[in-house]
Amino acid sequence: MNSTLLKIAALLSIWIVFLCAIPVQAQFQRQFGTNLDETFSKVIQSGANYYALGSGEITDGQPPRATVTRLNAAGELQWTLSLNTGSQWNDAVLTPNGDLLVVGHSLPDDNTSRGIMGRVSALGTFVWVRAYDLPNRDGFDHIVRNPVPQTAAYPYYVLGHQIQALPGIDDVFLINIDESGDINWKKIYISDADDEFASDFEALPNGDLILAGQREGQGLIFRAHNTGLIFNGVTPEMPFT
Repeated sequence: MNSTLLKIAALLSIWIVFLCAIPVQAQFQRQFGTNLDETFSKVIQSGANYYALGSGEITDGQPPRATVTRLNAAGELQWTLSLNTGSQWNDAVLTPNGDLLVVGHSLPDDNTSRGIMGRVSALGTFVWVRAYDLPNRDGFDHIVRNPVPQTAAYPYYVLGHQIQALPGIDDVFLINIDESGDINWKKIYISDADDEFASDFEALPNGDLILAGQREGQGLIFRAHNTGLIFNGVTPEMPFT
């Protein structure tokens, strides 16, 4: 019995080594950009094409500018669209007609920073761009299209962060918008703690929302209704009550 098990284990080991030795070919591999600092941070598939969020320097050492690049299925560049000021896109979501709603913040990331969002057409033009400025540092981190929104005309939910004037700690906020960037409502989750649970954001099939991140260095996951009302949550140490 032991001999049989050893033979089986040996055969499995040989098979695993064989599988690991098989080379994996990428569908395409390309380099884009100039000799300045440029990067891609997120890819969103749109049919057979791809949108890539990124940023690029215009002048060496100056804050980069947020970019959206469209590639075809072969990885060939179709266009790149850039903002005209220091900025960074953090997330994006497709609209039903194939446009892209993008959210982020201006640079530098200090008390002058403000939340920005825009709508990019499949042809590589801005349908609109908006800035939402608060007195202190703020920005948009994630956007989702909710399959069951509170209001059908406002299916998009944006998760962001802002700094309280005093005592200067982070608060997380949630806004509900339409495809024009018009705000239906905004909810601020104010507390005395340093809240940074805007690291991830998901919409569930029933319309509920998952907000994840940390508070005062402790991992945290919240669940909210499509109204923005938090009704459940958990941390590694204790349940949310």
